[in-house]
Amino acid sequence: MVYDETNKYGIITIMIMKCNRCNSSDIIRITAKCSDAFWIEYPNSNIYEGYVPKSTKLGIDIGYSDYVEFAVCLTCKRIQEK
Repeated sequence: MVYDETNKYGIITIMIMKCNRCNSSDIIRITAKCSDAFWIEYPNSNIYEGYVPKSTKLGIDIGYSDYVEFAVCLTCKRIQEK
């Protein structure tokens, strides 16, 4: 759900995310800048090092380039798809 709210600084847009799985609104968003210091270890022990990939081999979108960005539902513990 997205809506606009007016405060003394003007109009701000507020976005309320709902979980893709359980429909909870208890969602946290995580953003971190890591540039080329990113790495991920896959279940078969293969390791990717470098910039954040557009999507992982597991099909999970976790950001791109310099930034790791994703949302997690606190109720069912699932990473949210964009």
